[in-house]
Amino acid sequence: FRIGSYPVAKFYFEEVLNDDTAPSDLKERVQTFVDEIDRRTRKSYLTGRVGFDTIFTTNANFGPEDRNAVFLGVPVTLTGANVTDQTDVGFGLVGRVSHIYDLSTANGDVWRTDLAFSAVRYADTPSGATDVAVVRTGPRLSLDDDRFGPKIGPYVEVSHVRFAKAPLQTTIGGGFELTNTIDQSMSLFSDLRIAWKDNHTNTGAVDLNGDVIDQDGLNVRANVGANYFYDEHFTLRGFVLAEFTGAESDQEQSHEFGLGGLVTYRYDSGLAMASRDWLLSGGFRGVYRRLDEESVFEPTRKREDLDLRVHIGHTAYLQDDLSLTARMEYFMRESNVRNFDLDSFTAKVGIRYSF
Repeated sequence: FRIGSYPVAKFYFEEVLNDDTAPSDLKERVQTFVDEIDRRTRKSYLTGRVGFDTIFTTNANFGPEDRNAVFLGVPVTLTGANVTDQTDVGFGLVGRVSHIYDLSTANGDVWRTDLAFSAVRYADTPSGATDVAVVRTGPRLSLDDDRFGPKIGPYVEVSHVRFAKAPLQTTIGGGFELTNTIDQSMSLFSDLRIAWKDNHTNTGAVDLNGDVIDQDGLNVRANVGANYFYDEHFTLRGFVLAEFTGAESDQEQSHEFGLGGLVTYRYDSGLAMASRDWLLSGGFRGVYRRLDEESVFEPTRKREDLDLRVHIGHTAYLQDDLSLTARMEYFMRESNVRNFDLDSFTAKVGIRYSF
């Protein structure tokens, strides 16, 4: 149910409902999920989640830790306001809306369109304003006659990012998702996307060879992973990823490799008003990045970054459609070119509405 494999979920739920030995309180919980599956598996419907966050962060502008930097191999001191990390408070809007259209096949094939968006604003740091929107649409098709088996999802995707209240980049492309529900405790997933990235911030700056730096180029991204449902409380998720970002200027091309994991724990809050289990989660993501050409800041070396992001979060469901959320996150980037070293701690408290 949590990964959207509703026919599989309903199959197991109905086994419980038809089991004379199943406790009545368990059947009551299961019936709630069956009713929700019936609502979501209509011919055409909208589902999603939208929310509002209040935010505290130690690095609203993604700035370096101090004013010491290097340019053309020479140590320099950055001047001006807001050139280092800025502590600030702000708010954010976030959401994901999906339209599902049943293709009326025996295997449960659908056409799915997703819109994901987020926007962040800070009180005193306009350079930290960030807006992201992603639209993905395509069918979700069975690869065999088993409606519970492997699925492929070819799609077209368009995304747009704004930073500091100005357009940053637009990406247009497509790819496919592959998923396979092995059994009630294990599912596999993968995603391959190929797209063209149009960067809107080309400034006319030149690289070490005197060529104008152009960041437009091909972007290829792939990930593969698995979900393991240990029991009704614990879920584990792990994945590996790879990404190539091309550009007209070789210096701006990069390769990334990473891995990540997530563990969630669901528990009964004991509150009569809470119709769903509450959720505690924790996760990490590590990425190694290498640029193809020598850095303009330190011409004798190619830039290499190591990003690490860890978080813990909690969701308190007050009702089926309303929840309170809290999240703390630490991000660190270590680079062999000190200009790009940075870290941040961010805390969010918010509200979510699901439909």
